[in-house]
Amino acid sequence: MASSSATTEARTLLSLEGISKSFGGPNVLTDVSLSVAEGQVLGLAGENGAGKSTLLRIAAGLEQPDTGIVRIGGDPCHLSGYTGAIERGVFMVFQEQALVPNLPVDENLFLGMANRFSKGGVLRRSLMRRRAQDFLEEFGLSSIVQPDRLLGSYEFNKRQLVEIVRAFALAELLGVKHPVLLLDEATAALTEDERQLLFSFIERVRGQAAFVFVSHLLGELIAIADDLLILKDGEVVGRRTARGTTETQLHQLITGRTRPEAFYLEERQGAPVGDVVLSAEGLSFDRAFSKVDLTVRRGEIVGVAGVVGSGKEALGRVLAGLERPSSGKLNIVESVGYVPKERKEEGIIGPQSVLWNASLAGIARGQFQRFGVLRLGEERERVRQLITDLDVRPPQLGKEIGKLSGGNQQKVVLGRWTLASPAALVLDNPTRGVDVGSRHSIYRVIR
Repeated sequence: MASSSATTEARTLLSLEGISKSFGGPNVLTDVSLSVAEGQVLGLAGENGAGKSTLLRIAAGLEQPDTGIVRIGGDPCHLSGYTGAIERGVFMVFQEQALVPNLPVDENLFLGMANRFSKGGVLRRSLMRRRAQDFLEEFGLSSIVQPDRLLGSYEFNKRQLVEIVRAFALAELLGVKHPVLLLDEATAALTEDERQLLFSFIERVRGQAAFVFVSHLLGELIAIADDLLILKDGEVVGRRTARGTTETQLHQLITGRTRPEAFYLEERQGAPVGDVVLSAEGLSFDRAFSKVDLTVRRGEIVGVAGVVGSGKEALGRVLAGLERPSSGKLNIVESVGYVPKERKEEGIIGPQSVLWNASLAGIARGQFQRFGVLRLGEERERVRQLITDLDVRPPQLGKEIGKLSGGNQQKVVLGRWTLASPAALVLDNPTRGVDVGSRHSIYRVIR
């Protein structure tokens, strides 16, 4: 792989050579190689389902490759689990959080390492809490995250920051001088200020560490990475230095096609002409928002903007009927569908199939039925067409949705409501964690 001048002559901390992996069907990865050196940020790009998360999970010992070699510090190693990886200095921040909401922040930071704060079998909680406070201060988070509060009391973006800090905390606790940090969509749920906090910290510590950074935000990848590795359908399709690479070039490598000029389909914008399907007058909800007036007409897209904590998420839940307003009037002419921000927690039922998750809302509304009998053939045909239109990968109706990449899960959640055909849709950050090609498809569906 071409190296930037910043990493020339630097020691390689992690390399994967000729990695292939299959889960019983077509290869998820085929002969993929990467290396990342001390002081380097390697940007890993690709569409949803390209194999990025699987590649990182192999590097972290969470999956075993069918063929290929994993080297840490130049030495070949067989990682039988995540513990083996972190003991060798490889730490992962997961796309879907791997923390425990009903434990305090400090216990989450040192999850699995509590014995390091024990003496004579007794946990020295005050010492753990002080160390947690030190790490939060180092990251600039001590004013917004407290070590003694339950993690689940914080919004998703704050929990994501805790998971990022945890990777660094474990590295220091284990005495790893040159850690490798695998960041899988670590910024997807963060605000711009929180992203900048993370990026500034990466710049401060990068001289002693190495990073593999996955993001669907192309500008972010180009700005933070030294080098770029692009995957498509489980194979490497490009290796480039980030400097001098444009978003348009990166988009073409990722998707295999030129980025359209009207990426958001702006040409389809127009004045609303339909009847009112949803309206609010003086709507308030606890301390989240107050006195909101809103009118949504058929065929109209109304954008609601605000920073995390501004009340926009709570407004979406109230408009969708998931929360009862404290005061004001909410008028819903017909049915309302809802795509939540957190697909794993509210959007999908992981152990169930793509077919089951996609048709759930339609069945509840009496679709695919005749005289009360479910017409299985019609259900399967409609869902098969849906996953083709949205390019859900792999296009397998019977596959557990929890085993799909996050972006493909999101496409199924959105598709569920296109099948159910509600009069209004409340979409809370519907393109979070979705690749550029799929994002364009989602914009097209919404239009």
